[in-house]
Amino acid sequence: MRYIKTNRADIVVLAIKQALLYRIPEEGMIFHSDRGSQYASAGVRNILNQNKIIQSMS
Repeated sequence: MRYIKTNRADIVVLAIKQALLYRIPEEGMIFHSDRGSQYASAGVRNILNQNKIIQSMS
């Protein structure tokens, strides 16, 4: 049995990239998440900034 770490930032980045393939978000779209380290990572912040998506964390 293989254990997959689900809180890795690369998984979040991959999910965002896949979502962007199917939808073209309007500038200013809000991406809301909790304050998990994977969502605060540089990789996630970079892809959101590149696509002009606003990050919101609670």
